[in-house]
Amino acid sequence: MEGQARTRRWQRAEVQAPREGRKADSEPERRVVIFDMETGDPDDVLTLLLLASHPNVELRAVTITPGSRDQVSLVMWLVRELQLKVRVGAQDWPQNAGKVCLRGKFYDSFGRLPDGDVQGIEPAALVLRDCCDQNTTLLTGGPLHNLGAALALDGFTLGRWVAQGGFAGEGVVPRELQMEKFAGMSTCQTWNFNGNRPAAQSALASNSIERKVLVSKNVCHRAVYDARFHQSFLHAFESSPPLSTRGVALKLLCSAMGSYQRGDGKKLHDPLAMAATIDEGVCQFAEVSVLCDKRGGALCCNLAQTPGSALTMTTRDLGKSSWAAQHNACFALTCQLGWQKQAVQEFQLTAGGIMMAEELYRVLTGC
Repeated sequence: MEGQARTRRWQRAEVQAPREGRKADSEPERRVVIFDMETGDPDDVLTLLLLASHPNVELRAVTITPGSRDQVSLVMWLVRELQLKVRVGAQDWPQNAGKVCLRGKFYDSFGRLPDGDVQGIEPAALVLRDCCDQNTTLLTGGPLHNLGAALALDGFTLGRWVAQGGFAGEGVVPRELQMEKFAGMSTCQTWNFNGNRPAAQSALASNSIERKVLVSKNVCHRAVYDARFHQSFLHAFESSPPLSTRGVALKLLCSAMGSYQRGDGKKLHDPLAMAATIDEGVCQFAEVSVLCDKRGGALCCNLAQTPGSALTMTTRDLGKSSWAAQHNACFALTCQLGWQKQAVQEFQLTAGGIMMAEELYRVLTGC
């Protein structure tokens, strides 16, 4: 079936057939990824470091919102330290250069490129138009200013969009799988989609994007970077060549998180979306319609509850405030690390399997 084939295309990469002079256990095919980021939360820099360190990722470009000078100098410093060959774009560059966007001790763990050395920055929309194609995944970790602007340009096309955003709740996620803090809630405000609602609507409606995968707020709040994760990343760093891009990226990550760790750990929003970029099997997905209620809370509507049946799209009349009422996407229902989970694939609902934190770590690091 067409839908099933499209799902398999973005599942865990299969080992390639051996080439002449290469062993049969050669590396899986690499994912071509573009990362659209902000810096309101440490998540985005963590995700950039993870993308750079991952053996199965070919990072093609990085775009930034809102594109302030301090954000750009941070990202360009990281690009230099990691020896990345990527295009870098900033929202409406240099219109937002004067904004102040880096706040908090976390960013003290990284350097900045001097203003005189910051060169080659382009408007983010142009970078996305030029670098996206049918074989590319765009991972968005913030408001969709740059994607919205790119969609307005002729020639933009994209194979897959993985967004950290939205909310899946009552009527979609079975009550026994809902987190206590979200129990009974059908909508919940989320920052990324509400940061630019017209852009979110355009992206969800666009025929220029072949596949749309949303890793929702209720899922991200289950994944936490804690002491166990930290020790695992330290082990990955110690096992990596120290001067390699992977070694440098993991060193920066471990150093920053060693200083940042607090309480019960750091919720992994964008890194979980990145894990779904590598392997959609880390989350439980279902095809849904996405709406917005009067308070700006993202809502995804009902799906069929009968195993093996096709998913049923329903919509809810929210009056003039509704948007993207008929635009479908695969929504992450749950990523229960250490708890029982169901595995929902596009157009099919099946049960069984355990998702442990070790599996998420494996996907994030490529170990």
